[in-house]
Amino acid sequence: SLEVGNQQALLDQARLDVAAAEAAVVVSRERLNRLMGLWGDDVAWRAAHRLPEAPPTDLPPGDLEAQAVERSIDLALARQRIESAGRRLGLTQTTALIPELHIGPMVAREEGSNRIGAVVELPLPLFDRGQARSAGDRAVLQRLQAEYVALAVEVRSNLRVARQQVHTAGRMARYYHEQILPGRRQITEQTLLQYNAMQLGVFQLLMAKEQEIDAGRRYIESLRNYWLARARLEQLLRGRMPAGMADLSLSTAAPTATEGGH
Repeated sequence: SLEVGNQQALLDQARLDVAAAEAAVVVSRERLNRLMGLWGDDVAWRAAHRLPEAPPTDLPPGDLEAQAVERSIDLALARQRIESAGRRLGLTQTTALIPELHIGPMVAREEGSNRIGAVVELPLPLFDRGQARSAGDRAVLQRLQAEYVALAVEVRSNLRVARQQVHTAGRMARYYHEQILPGRRQITEQTLLQYNAMQLGVFQLLMAKEQEIDAGRRYIESLRNYWLARARLEQLLRGRMPAGMADLSLSTAAPTATEGGH
């Protein structure tokens, strides 16, 4: 019958999905083994049963941009390179060598309209022309200062990206946990009651259960996105620049009103 055929097709697809998931687990485990340098008995590690729930408060307190800039290892190395270049020119005052980045509001008028943006103020170092050894040394110092400013801007930008990713991923994870998952469970329970009353067929019951399981999978993905974003944010606040900040994709589909419906 048509219903039996639909059930068989659903079962076949489920078997394919399980096989694909098992293969993906092996690939992911081996990639992690390589990253951790594991072999032998050490590759039999076991992960925690599940990720922790997303906490109500996503972000640590304080001026996160300022903290990221102050603790940045890359910026500290850039400052050392600037100071070294300054010493070759006979300049020893660090405050005259290290550019300071000030970002504030700017309002400009163009053709009768207002434009709101940002203004960057970069103090220029004062050179002692009598002590400067060569134009080449001055050019090197200016290049290092420009690189320092660009790096500081990148650190701040990455911090803002990470902060937004943490906020968005946290909202999505909590929405799945508080709205979508309970709604899907209730739909499955109501479908089961109607199946027991012979008002619905087994195919509808299986479909409801499949959608509940799919919602659970997307919730796990949203938790993964959240904790990855938190890890990158904390890495920035510890002074390290995470690679590929823009590559973190919140792949879990944005929740809709119908997904959380009862």
